[in-house]
Amino acid sequence: MRRELTKSEQESYIWWNEDPDEQAELFTYNEKWQRHFEKVLKIQPIETTEWGARVYRFDKKRIPLPRLPKNLTDEQRKKIGLRLVQSLSKNKAVV
Repeated sequence: MRRELTKSEQESYIWWNEDPDEQAELFTYNEKWQRHFEKVLKIQPIETTEWGARVYRFDKKRIPLPRLPKNLTDEQRKKIGLRLVQSLSKNKAVV
């Protein structure tokens, strides 16, 4: 009989080493991540555990380095918003 895992037991890990030819592996119970890997990225699991975790192997280049969040002023946010609106209105005209 399958036992349900608590949220704290449902872990995710990324295995990464410094070998330039090796790939990274993701071990996760997270169903959202599993759907993303399979449906969006088209990466199928290399292993599925009896508890519902899946393991995926993929190129390490697909993992970006963490970046600091941008601290934007209200004026900068408004400019970005205007550019977005202009871009969306141009794209609608093309379609």
